[in-house]
Amino acid sequence: MTIFGVSVSFTDRSSPSADINFVSPWGHRMSSKFALTATFSLLLSLILACGGTAPAEQVVVEKEIVTEREVVKEVPRDVVVEKEVVREVIKEVPVVK
Repeated sequence: MTIFGVSVSFTDRSSPSADINFVSPWGHRMSSKFALTATFSLLLSLILACGGTAPAEQVVVEKEIVTEREVVKEVPRDVVVEKEVVREVIKEVPVVK
């Protein structure tokens, strides 16, 4: 039986051991040690190729913005204040004769 390029043959259904032969896409048999080494090398090279880029340097752009505005706001205010103050002071002064 071949599944995804791996030939698997079971000698006895009651035994848990199985004889696994790796087959290349061109039909050649490969040892399991070579298949694991090739797979590991491929994954390691992909990780190094994708993760090896340095982050871009940050560029700081400084701009000075000067705005001058004259704000004139006139508020009409008509206030009439009328106060009427009435005080009564009672003071008793003793008269001495």
